Amino acid sequence: MPLTSKGFPLFLTFDLDAETMWTGRDPAYANRPILMSQGAYGWKVGTGRVLDLLDRYGVKATFFVPGLIIDQREGLMEEILKRGHEIAHHSYSHTWILNLSPEEEREEMEKGFQSIKRVSGRAPRGWRSPAAEISPITMPMLVEYGFDYSSNFFDDDSPYLHTVEGQETRLVELPFRWVLDDAPFFQYSIVLPGRTMQAPSALLEERVRRTLCRGPDDDGRHASRDDRPTLAHQGAGGADRARPEASECLDRPLRRNGRRHASRPGEGPRGGQTVSAALAGRRILITGAAKGIGLATVERFIKEGARVAALDRDVETLAALTGRSGASEFVPFRADVSDPASVETAVSSAATALGGLDGVVNSAGIDLIADIERMALADWNRIVAVNLTGPMLVAQAAYPHLRTAGGGTIVNVSSGAGLSPLKHRTAYCASKAGLQMAAKALAMEAAEFGIRVNTICPGAVETELFRTSIDTAPDPVAAYEAVRARYALQRVASPEEIAAAILWLTSAESSYVTGTAIAVDGGRTFH
Repeated sequence: MPLTSKGFPLFLTFDLDAETMWTGRDPAYANRPILMSQGAYGWKVGTGRVLDLLDRYGVKATFFVPGLIIDQREGLMEEILKRGHEIAHHSYSHTWILNLSPEEEREEMEKGFQSIKRVSGRAPRGWRSPAAEISPITMPMLVEYGFDYSSNFFDDDSPYLHTVEGQETRLVELPFRWVLDDAPFFQYSIVLPGRTMQAPSALLEERVRRTLCRGPDDDGRHASRDDRPTLAHQGAGGADRARPEASECLDRPLRRNGRRHASRPGEGPRGGQTVSAALAGRRILITGAAKGIGLATVERFIKEGARVAALDRDVETLAALTGRSGASEFVPFRADVSDPASVETAVSSAATALGGLDGVVNSAGIDLIADIERMALADWNRIVAVNLTGPMLVAQAAYPHLRTAGGGTIVNVSSGAGLSPLKHRTAYCASKAGLQMAAKALAMEAAEFGIRVNTICPGAVETELFRTSIDTAPDPVAAYEAVRARYALQRVASPEEIAAAILWLTSAESSYVTGTAIAVDGGRTFH
């Protein structure tokens, strides 16, 4: 293994995914030339430049390559090997493991294994799964195939030996962190908004800009999206840098006649958010994390210092989060909360990736508008499965990890509809009311282990789910006004406002609160 200039071992790796970055997730992408051209750049241009750079500095590296790319680009593989570098196993097709059956996962392993043996003349020594996903059979299979090392986990700063199925092994884990990976900065997807290529320096530049470019808020305080100290605050000796001129600050709130411009209907105030590092070092699992309240909670928790495992069925959107500022402490997992096996696998993987769990936020949920005569039994069962059974499955799977941690928090996102009913939403109201009582009962059981269980009951929130229900109404304007009129504050909440309440119940500030259901609904229920 090469050494740095200061004598430290250097393990430099490259994931040569090429076109499989897209084809492994959705074969339909293979018919989109612009996407395939992005993948082709890696093997046509990028790899050659990387090899020349490694030669210049005399550094040997490891290339994790899907077997399909090995089979398609044998000449490039031979060049990598000729220059003294290692080719390691990265599946065969780059399909994410949690989308595979055990039989399909084994086939991916075998085909990729044989591709490397054929081109290199020996079995691969190292393994890295697509998106660092691990299934219940992955680690035993690595031992079975005789791998020397894995590089998938985030749970340490130094290598360690794996214990698999209760047995000590010689399988070494070489942990990595997203902050040391350039994918969040350079990965590009045409199907996800805002996923443009930028230099790694953009992360620091953006944080500096946001921290320094502050305008006085309405109450005379300085508002910032993130008030945590950064390098931008601390020059030599910790002295503060001078603030830039107003012309340099591009993200201040729009003001008219000296006051902040009113938000659009449905948007609550989002500026002036104080970041206190209230969750520093906490390991939190969040379901329904790809959008709405769940997404807002992920983003707020990361800002507050938490390490977050985000669960959702929408893995594409979750993957995009890894490119956002601060997402070095973010790990995505695919899960359907209504599927016990999916929940068990995802929660176990999340706990492994984070090195344990200190908290859970159950934000996944679905709605149904239907009168009782037309509501199918399957619809009822689906609502109950996602909104009531799902959070309990997640809590059940997370429970032993919270006990091991010496305590923790569970926050369920219910609804004001669980406190005060809504017409034509029988299944939804019943599932949310049931969730509140289930949480109260669990709070009694969990208290002796230092686990607090609480429930948030939001009113109308400006989410995709809410907007769909409004936009599909015969008169969207009238529908929106009818909703707004039910609230004392005469507006719809922002997801960030709900996330702030979830933060309070997850933090030590609420240390004497358990078994409660808090209405965060602008005065609709006065619960």
